[in-house]
Amino acid sequence: MKRWLIVTVLGACAVGSAQELRVHGYVFGDYWYKLQGDSLSLPAQYAPFPKAMQAFEFRRVYLYTDARLSERCSARLLLEANDGSLDAGRRYSFFVKEAWMRWQGLLPATELGLGILGTPTWRFSEDVWAYRSLEKTVLDFWKLGNAADFGAAVVATLGQQVPQLRLWTMLGNGSGVRAEGDRYKKLYGSALLQLPGGVAVELYGDWEPVGNARERTTAKVTVGYRAEGAAVGVEAFGHESGTTHPAGVSAFGWIQLLGQPDLRLVARADWVDRDRRQQDAGERVVFGLFGVDYRPLPQLQLMPNLWWLRRVPKSAAESPTTMAVVRMSFFVRYP
Repeated sequence: MKRWLIVTVLGACAVGSAQELRVHGYVFGDYWYKLQGDSLSLPAQYAPFPKAMQAFEFRRVYLYTDARLSERCSARLLLEANDGSLDAGRRYSFFVKEAWMRWQGLLPATELGLGILGTPTWRFSEDVWAYRSLEKTVLDFWKLGNAADFGAAVVATLGQQVPQLRLWTMLGNGSGVRAEGDRYKKLYGSALLQLPGGVAVELYGDWEPVGNARERTTAKVTVGYRAEGAAVGVEAFGHESGTTHPAGVSAFGWIQLLGQPDLRLVARADWVDRDRRQQDAGERVVFGLFGVDYRPLPQLQLMPNLWWLRRVPKSAAESPTTMAVVRMSFFVRYP
């Protein structure tokens, strides 16, 4: 059985010769100025900086190649550098973000992937949001998952036209792009239903044992609507780690201004309880983002925006605190 599977997979990639190799890249970052708020114990990029801090900064640099090895087989190698991957000299350092091969046609309407793959954790919500260049989606923001993981995935698509159901199952290390450090594995699952009229609904869940009879789980539902000149989405989640139990909801969207495809209004609001089982301790966090997206060229976006976060302690003995940052963000694609 194992020999038959190996022969089938290799045979699927051996049909035809290499047909296409493309090199891509993009960068995004900001000039930012912190209007309000000093250091807070939050996983937010501006928390460590004092009021009036300002900087030019890359938040992501991508360089990747896509190869079509045959009619059924494709591959990608993607390198990333970001504001969290600085070396000891505070220089941007690259690491492997994705390195995978995918096969189509081994089973009807099914794709098999192997390697460091993108996970389904926030793929759909990020597609609807469409502004990762401004901020991570809510699960990514609170570090409640991984954008990529080393493992194997099966994606099945049921239906040639809308309505269409996509089922995504993945087994990975659970350590993201880092090397594995234990014997436990993480199971991901997503069911995305595309409905008529640009509406889609996704149910997502993951499960990971972490030893000593403990486990981490995430459950999430996302509803998105996309049209030619607008998109809007709502994402609600709950997470269990054994020690903390965060939950929250995020609403986001964009719309064209003045009927111009190169001018958009962008907005987002999140509400997160960092431990919903604590009534008199811990904190709730409200996040907001408001901006304009102007595209003077198809490969260039200029996005002035306001980034705002407010921490509200559950204890009456503590006072709320607020961070506010104004930014001129940019997103450049090449070639």
